[in-house]
Amino acid sequence: MNPTKLVGIILIAGGYLGLVYGGFSYTKETTGVKLGPIELKVQERETVNIPLIVSAGAIVVGVFFILSATGLYSRFFFSLALTDQVLFLAHLVLGYLFLVPFVWYTILHLKLVVKTRALHKEYVSHALGFSLLITTLVGLASGIDLSINGATRLRQDWILLHQWASYLAMAVLPAHIFWALIR
Repeated sequence: MNPTKLVGIILIAGGYLGLVYGGFSYTKETTGVKLGPIELKVQERETVNIPLIVSAGAIVVGVFFILSATGLYSRFFFSLALTDQVLFLAHLVLGYLFLVPFVWYTILHLKLVVKTRALHKEYVSHALGFSLLITTLVGLASGIDLSINGATRLRQDWILLHQWASYLAMAVLPAHIFWALIR
């Protein structure tokens, strides 16, 4: 794997960890009192808070690293107008920022559905919900692959799959919410 891609992936993963946990703690051992041969050691718990802007910035920089490693800048990105470049980068950054909340919500939602045994009650809502889940997973997986491996002409089918999965998810979401609200 290209080292630039690896750095980008590490930055994105670190940014997500910063967003999810907000920081980290460690234990520091110091000498509190020293009286001759007797030492009293003190363990202090230190907390390092990671600001939200640093986490989001790590994700953005990671996306740039991955884009530069795939050659997307030279083949595709610079051929776009400036406004399209901004929209393309916003699409990538928002797509990566969407991953963590989507996975978190999906797990909680599926646990709730299984816990309440509501699967047999709301066929239409659950059919729409599962189709929304599948189309969103296809869109996320294809988007991650396209951003890591680059969007070349050989991957036009993959680009179309990414686009249509997104369109289908946007079409199914209002219907799923509607059916969930009217029950």
